[in-house]
Amino acid sequence: MTSSTDTETDLFQRLARIVGEEHLTSAPDEIEAGLDNTLGMKRTMVGIVRPGSVTEVQEVVRAANAHRQPLYPISRGMNVGNGTRLPSGDGQLLVDLSRLSRVRSVDIDHGYAEVEPGVTQLGLATRLEELGAPFFADMTGAATGASILGNALEGGLGYTERGNHRNTLSDLEVVLGTGTLLRTGTFPGVGPDLSGLFVQSNFGIVTCARVELVPMPEAYASIRVEVPHDQHLERFVDALVRLKVHGQLGCLTHISNPLRAIGAAKSRDSTAYRPPAAWSAYGALYGSRRQLTAQRRRITAALRTIGQVQYFTDASLSRRRRLAHTLDGLARLPLGPLRALTTRADAVRQFLENHQDIHDLMRGVPSDAAFDHISRDLGWERLGLIWCSPTVAADGAAVRDLVHAAEPVYREHGFAFSASFILATPDRIVGVLGLTFDKRRQDDVARAHRCYGHLVEALEGIGARPYRKNAIDTCRTRYADPGKAETLDLLKKAMDPGGVIAPHRYGIGGPPS
Repeated sequence: MTSSTDTETDLFQRLARIVGEEHLTSAPDEIEAGLDNTLGMKRTMVGIVRPGSVTEVQEVVRAANAHRQPLYPISRGMNVGNGTRLPSGDGQLLVDLSRLSRVRSVDIDHGYAEVEPGVTQLGLATRLEELGAPFFADMTGAATGASILGNALEGGLGYTERGNHRNTLSDLEVVLGTGTLLRTGTFPGVGPDLSGLFVQSNFGIVTCARVELVPMPEAYASIRVEVPHDQHLERFVDALVRLKVHGQLGCLTHISNPLRAIGAAKSRDSTAYRPPAAWSAYGALYGSRRQLTAQRRRITAALRTIGQVQYFTDASLSRRRRLAHTLDGLARLPLGPLRALTTRADAVRQFLENHQDIHDLMRGVPSDAAFDHISRDLGWERLGLIWCSPTVAADGAAVRDLVHAAEPVYREHGFAFSASFILATPDRIVGVLGLTFDKRRQDDVARAHRCYGHLVEALEGIGARPYRKNAIDTCRTRYADPGKAETLDLLKKAMDPGGVIAPHRYGIGGPPS
């Protein structure tokens, strides 16, 4: 009788022949590093395989089927706050796709790039710059080393009018659970568009896709809005929605409460830091100079009685930088009253330090700043972070209901309420609620998980269902429409009959036994 150890040995020997021994490991220390996550969760896995080509991915899938070994594919493994590289269940083999890192092509006439899963935000930005392309890629705050394709396949959100990343994918190249290679194609075209099937699913392993780029505008300005009074939240949201519906605000505006705004601040020294408003928001304008002038006029008029609106261009930020330099020089003069200018110089410099990254990020310059900020207080070794991502109607009252449902849950479990809201489409808003804790303290981990479970329950009670899931409960996903659940399971049986690709992820294939 063949033992499970013998079967595993046979599998690893076959995999070594496919990818080479140097790209395969079952070493305990490497497995432990691969399982590290901010959720404070423990899992097991049998090893890590790193295929270097589409053919090798196909062969890995066929080997997994032959040995009934479940696989968990990752692009670059930077899904921080949602699981990082954590598989959907115990005993899986991690398929690390970071070696598939080519930008296969860039269409500089129509604004598309074909990218493999290992292509990072920095990698694509660098390639576009090398080509002198009149386009840039929509970025997220998920760091320079995050995967363009991995974020899109999780339904990630950026900042520009191309910021709804699941909608910018086409012509996916997918290794199905059978090892078959599928190209979903571009549209208009004959037959159904299959591209969307591979977002937040487990039907196959995506090895390439075409992503839309953003045209380089004639003029660009970043926007910061500060709303001083909490009671204006509903009016603020509704005003932004109207601007978006009527084409005056094409970006994906990000709204933050004070704690989230503080967490995103790169610098907050004691002499210059000014606490954030009750609500603040970032956005951007892209177009001709005439278009930006008209948009600024309408946005300012719409928000005049709600909050303070500031617009920043490269030129205006440069003027502030020169002002800080001048104030520094005056403060060094041997005149007592002028030394007070040091505080003013510090305030200007700190504003620039905090705003420059987001100003550049919203026009396609990737940054590690936001990624670094979240680990500032605890450090990466201790950082516990769980994201909860509900979605509601793009309506001020719905956002207020979400806040009223979530904030008491945070308070009950001893956490400060950290929230941001993204105006993802004209009719939907996505919440990004964060729980930060010390993952080295088991009591903190347990408290965070209790809070998260309570939070999900409270939000679903008001109809605020998640727009994406993390590794804590992705396998327990339930769909409101039973027909959708049944269809997804049928598709799973057709495309991955052996059930080897990320079993039960997003509840597809039924709940785990």
